[in-house]
Amino acid sequence: MEKSFFKEFEPLSVADQLAKIHHDLGGEKDYDTLIWNAPERIEVHPIYPLKETEIKRDALRKVHSWKITQYLSFEKKEEVFLKRVENALNHGVETLYLELCSPCDFIQTLLTLLKNKVDKAFFVFRYLPQKEEIELLQGVDGVLVCYDFQAEGLCQGGWPASYATSKQQWWSLFKQFKSLSLYVNGSIYANAGADISQQLAFILLHLNEYLNTLAQNKQKAPIDILVQLAFGSNYFFEIAKSHAFKILAENIFEPYDFKVNLSLLGEPLQRNKCTMDYNVNLLRTTTEMMSAVLGEVDYAMNHPYDLRFNLPNDFADRMARNQLLLLKHESGFDQCSSPVGGTHYIAALIEELSAQSWTQFLAQEAKGGWEKVVQTNDLQKTIIAVAEAEKARLRTGEQVLVGATKYQDSTSLNAVAKATASLQQYADFTPLSIQYLQE
Repeated sequence: MEKSFFKEFEPLSVADQLAKIHHDLGGEKDYDTLIWNAPERIEVHPIYPLKETEIKRDALRKVHSWKITQYLSFEKKEEVFLKRVENALNHGVETLYLELCSPCDFIQTLLTLLKNKVDKAFFVFRYLPQKEEIELLQGVDGVLVCYDFQAEGLCQGGWPASYATSKQQWWSLFKQFKSLSLYVNGSIYANAGADISQQLAFILLHLNEYLNTLAQNKQKAPIDILVQLAFGSNYFFEIAKSHAFKILAENIFEPYDFKVNLSLLGEPLQRNKCTMDYNVNLLRTTTEMMSAVLGEVDYAMNHPYDLRFNLPNDFADRMARNQLLLLKHESGFDQCSSPVGGTHYIAALIEELSAQSWTQFLAQEAKGGWEKVVQTNDLQKTIIAVAEAEKARLRTGEQVLVGATKYQDSTSLNAVAKATASLQQYADFTPLSIQYLQE
């Protein structure tokens, strides 16, 4: 075109931009009223300019691939579980997360079903796996055995004999079987009510306890680490969370001699799921899975919207799976080259969450590390205080749980929560459990 419709803009410094914004918003006083104080003690401002110290990472400039993962839990009915596995394999799933809550005798049948059907299958044991069970899984391509004895003890309030005995049992399995990966169930902290800074700090503490055990036993070979994170509804904070975790994890890996291959598995938070106006759970899990994917997890694992109140069923499994299929194949969430790159707000959140969490991690390590702060209930008390504060905000209306505390649909049916047996088996310390926002 011979004539431009646009005139060149004079360059403005960051200070000039902020001055203009403050003026347009009514001055300093009115600007300050727009600042939100997040529960993580972070001030959220209306504007975030580029900072010279803004974190720039290679990961934010590459297309990050992720796998659609189906969550399937076995408790009692073998035939129902195997049918759900077969159904998932035939409908676009790339990875399976098979949660085994009690001993089973059909692992060989499972392996036959899985053959050449998925990239990976995580066998997640909620009990000490038997040698015979692991031997069946040993050497099978794409199969990883996951057992987090620390998380199981924390949820049950203790260990069958002692922490030292359970740790020795875990190490005996780990050194003997290559298919046993170092698995950290970091979701337990979020579901118990920890804020994001606490989640990151306590997961680091949890992971570092395992790394110390490996170092004490002269581990030299490379290890695969899978960390499970629960993503909540605070969209941008949750995106920043997993990016911050990767930065912090690199810090704790550095002193160790062995090579580490870190993978993240993202799932929806369970704590905020409702039995009132329960279809809203679909909206929650959609944004939570978006946060996980934009946070660059390696495996995105959705939950059925009715997990809290219904028995496993094909319809809910299909809905959960289709949410991920839509994100990946129709919305192109696996083809964006760094969708959050250049987002100064998220970069600022990554920086602040990293700094806060690292400070908390060091403080807890100074008290003696994960085992010590769990055995003395220091960790649990810190989380409980934050969880109670969040419930108080819901009661006063400062915080909203859509469909439960506000915007209730009087025509919507409510469900009855499933009666679940308590995980607590011991009384050595206070156990961590899911603390639902809507009781």
